[in-house]
Formats: sequence, C-alpha cells, structure tokens
Amino acid sequence: MLHFTAWNQDNLRDTTAIKKLEGLFSDQVVVVASYQMALQMCFELLGTRSHVTPVLMPITASPATLSAALRSGTHPALLDISVETLQMSTEAVNAVSEDLVEGTLAVLTQPAGSVVDARLVDALKDVPYLLDTGLPPVALQETDAVFSVYDLTPVVGAGAVIHTKYTKQLGDLRELRSGVLGYEGHLPAVLCEQACQRIPELRERQRVTERIIAQYAELFAPVLSPLFDHSAQAPYLFLAVSDAEHVISQLRKYEIEAKKAVFSLSNSDLVRMRWEEVPEYPNTEALENRVVALPAHPEVLPHVVNIVACVKDACDV
Repeated sequence: MLHFTAWNQDNLRDTTAIKKLEGLFSDQVVVVASYQMALQMCFELLGTRSHVTPVLMPITASPATLSAALRSGTHPALLDISVETLQMSTEAVNAVSEDLVEGTLAVLTQPAGSVVDARLVDALKDVPYLLDTGLPPVALQETDAVFSVYDLTPVVGAGAVIHTKYTKQLGDLRELRSGVLGYEGHLPAVLCEQACQRIPELRERQRVTERIIAQYAELFAPVLSPLFDHSAQAPYLFLAVSDAEHVISQLRKYEIEAKKAVFSLSNSDLVRMRWEEVPEYPNTEALENRVVALPAHPEVLPHVVNIVACVKDACDV
C-alpha cells in the first residue's frame, strides 16, 4: 500500500495539457482552476491553523483576495493605501509594525500593473508576502514574493498561474491541487489548450496596449497625466480627475466603458458587518472619486482621440 504522501491524483488523470501550458512560462509555475483558489492555496501554505495568522492587505484588495484569506482561516488586516502608488501605504504598515505577531503575512498588489513600491517591500522585510498581481501571465516577474499569482480569466475565462522560486512550495502547491487535501484544482484540459493558443495572441495585444498608453500620455499632457508608469499587461490607464463619476457618465454617452480605479472594501456590507467599529481610511476615501480607469485594450485604438477630448471636456481643461 502506498504511503499517504506518495499518493497523487495527478497519476490518475491526464495532465498533459496542464504541463504544456505551464511550460509556456517556466518550470516554477502551477496552473490551477481559479484565481480565488490560487490565492487560497497560497494562504493555506503560508499560514497555519494552530494559531491566528494575520494578513496585511490594502483596503482596496479585490473581494476574491479577501474571500480567499477568510476561507483559508487567516485573519485579514485591511490597511489604507498610498495616494501616490494606490498600493498599501508604507505609513499604515509602519503604524502597525510593533503589533505584528510571528507568522504575519502580507499581500501586495499592482494597480494597473505598476511596479511594487520598494519602500513598502522594505517596510515588510521580515514579513513573507504574496504578490496579488491581478494581471494575465504575459510575462512573469522576478520578485522577493513567496508566491506571485496571475489571472488567466482574461485569456480563457477561468484559471490562474502561481509562480514561486521555491522548489518545496512548488511541490506543496501541486499536492494541494491534486485533491488530496480537499481541493480539486485542475484547470480543464480544453481551457489549457485554448490558453496555449491565446497567450501568444495576448502578447500581440499587449504591444497595441503599449501604443495606446503612450498615446494617452501624449494627448493628455500637460493638463492631465497618468498617476504612475503603467504596464501594458493591464489594459487600462489610471488618470487623476476631479470627478470620476462625471467622467465615466460622459464617456458612457459614447459607449465607452470606464470605471473607478479605487474601490474600498469598507463599502461592502458583508465587510462592515464584521467590524464593531468601521476604521478610517482617509487616503482611500479621498481617492475613491478622483481616479478613473480608462480602457486601453486594442479595440479602443480608433477612439483614443475622442476619449481624450471627452475626458478633457468633462474635466473642463
């Protein structure tokens, strides 16, 4: 009889398609069935059930990230964001640093594919962190994160890619995915095959997005400017405006879908129900209606000039 740890459901199924997809990126990745599942698996491996595991994350983290943390048994600590980077505020991290217990984790995000704030990484130098990119896996990044999670949803409607440089964690992820510990984490073979075909197409679309972002920056200058350098992996551009809701409504008249770039989890009734008293998030509250995410996917290329004109008109500049 096989020892429990030697049994692997991967041996009982055809994983050829998954291995082919993983091979497009690196030998240090694991493909799983959903983005939330990927995050939850990472929290499971980084945390412990023997005591409370706090997880520092920005109040603007996605609902999927918060849900994954809660389902894994960790305890999210939601912190304010920086007005410069829209990432978790270094000041907020420093304010709680003396209260951190052993085993504390952190989640870092990359709004619009921006570079992770080096000051934030330095403030978390003794805290293992997960990079919640929210980006499709066009190009993997070299970071100090234990895990980096990429989203396959824009590619095939489901799935995620987890990247780690640690061999043990790679094996642990594959064991979790196998179903031995309660997960059934395999992305269906048909979606793996589709992803193998579409990843090269996504890289071509990224080149068009780079042109659109550059065109936006040129046409908005000098009266309006992007908040920070953007990655073409994210098909939108974050722009500081006086009234995001007004800009969005004006663009909608021309059938252009923009959205608010800053959404606070504190606005969720399900989150507020867990608090005896709602904390204050001054930076997030100040930014909620001041930053708009403009579309930068290839389909808007013919409309960039009109979008810029509409935004300038809405902002009276």
